[in-house]
Amino acid sequence: MPAMTDAFSLTRRGFILTAAGLASGCATARELIGPPATNARKQAARELAVSELEDWLIGFQPDEPFDIPLIDLTKLSRRFRRTEEAHEGREPPGTIIIDLDTKHARLVLKNGSAIRYGVAVGEDGKGWTGPAAVGRKAIWPSWTPTARMRVEDPSLPAFMPGGVTNPMGARALYVTQRGHETLYRLHGTDEPWTIGEEDSNGCIRFLNEDILDLYGRVPTGAPIIVRRNGQPV
Repeated sequence: MPAMTDAFSLTRRGFILTAAGLASGCATARELIGPPATNARKQAARELAVSELEDWLIGFQPDEPFDIPLIDLTKLSRRFRRTEEAHEGREPPGTIIIDLDTKHARLVLKNGSAIRYGVAVGEDGKGWTGPAAVGRKAIWPSWTPTARMRVEDPSLPAFMPGGVTNPMGARALYVTQRGHETLYRLHGTDEPWTIGEEDSNGCIRFLNEDILDLYGRVPTGAPIIVRRNGQPV
């Protein structure tokens, strides 16, 4: 396991967690729902989430190596909250459909329905064309900003380990096309207010609790279809 401060010292907001900060604790974090943190590293992540998410945060869902921050869904439009709905398409069960216009992702189920998730679409995601598949899955993935991102924002680190303020969130599905990994990702986000929006960077962002749900439902190899103007791209 890396040193306690290593996982949190590099965030794109420039928040540096010091040893003194770890020792001071945060009463608000301990009062939120979910069992107490089991170690200092997890407690530090909780405290950082409280600082970063401010009034969006309502509690934590137990997870490893960090607990997943849960957000106040009343702050999100109903059309971007996870729901099950009828599916009238011909896609087979297990297919993930990304609608770039409505900012939704759907997972087709076996009973003629689909689970709909609200997503954010970044510039990279808008450039996606062609059928794809889930190539691999990752828990609390690390993040390596592209060269273009670092030119646009020189403050970005060259590499960020997984954590509560990592823009890849709690889970990631890495996308392949014709057997080769692409730069596209379906992943969580530490900025829930971007759901339903077009953001400057990134691919397809989900709430952390939603990407956790999708992650648990789909295997590697699951097909992915992207739609624009109602048609596959």
